[in-house]
Amino acid sequence: MPDQRALAARDAATQAFLALDDEQRATAADVDAADELGTGRRLGEAWAQVALLGDQATTAAIAATTATPPGRGTRTADERAAAEIERARDAIRRFRASHARALDEAALVRGGLPRAVLAARTELTSAR
Repeated sequence: MPDQRALAARDAATQAFLALDDEQRATAADVDAADELGTGRRLGEAWAQVALLGDQATTAAIAATTATPPGRGTRTADERAAAEIERARDAIRRFRASHARALDEAALVRGGLPRAVLAARTELTSAR
């Protein structure tokens, strides 16, 4: 019978990794959009440092969760990986809070862009 605490630790590390991946990807897209809009001066440099923490946490999580199946002896590594991921997620939250205005504006523009392109395409087609 598998060690339930080891399975729980592996599950927690996996869930934390997935959340980190989503947060890191969304923030990177917003930083890129802010840069393109010109509203995110020097955001890229600051983001690179935060993203590095996320990349390091991802490496730790992958190493912990792919080395061996969950069981005796893996719980500590999984818990360490989950803690490192949580530190990276906290750094992303602090980054987003520090640059909320530029990132929120970029996210709004990024979210509305596909609709604007579709509307422009429809107008162009209708005009023909």
